Amino acid sequence: MKNLIIILMLAMVSCKTNDAIVPSGDKNTINSITNVGFFKKWKLASYENRKALNFNVIMELKPEKNEKGFYILNGKSTINFYYAGFEYNTDNKTFSIKDISVTEIAGAKADQEIETDFLTRLAKIGKYEISEDNKTLTLISTGNSPQKMYFVISE
Repeated sequence: MKNLIIILMLAMVSCKTNDAIVPSGDKNTINSITNVGFFKKWKLASYENRKALNFNVIMELKPEKNEKGFYILNGKSTINFYYAGFEYNTDNKTFSIKDISVTEIAGAKADQEIETDFLTRLAKIGKYEISEDNKTLTLISTGNSPQKMYFVISE
């Protein structure tokens, strides 16, 4: 019994916990994707009119990939939780959302309308911009009159 405890303690001490785990790619790939600056938790601050929003919408972008090979995006809208995959390209700043899933929690009609608008905008994202200090993320929709969503780092 004493030997078993020692072996278990040695196994726990030898485990690494400070490296990101990404299903595919080598250490250089992991470092390059985490240096992009947008892999963190974001709070929706405003839309293209830059008028501050008074509701709480959170989005987290993760460097890990899902079973389909897309990076993971998840968060909480005004009522429901949502999950999706995404791809991006740092050269041309493209950003596309894949397979959005949403929980089905009931809520006030006004909150549902806000949430529907947010999720509709999210599904149409085609480009991104990130500020030089990595504190503001702008997601931009595709189309003739692009819509913008401005996010700030969530505390």
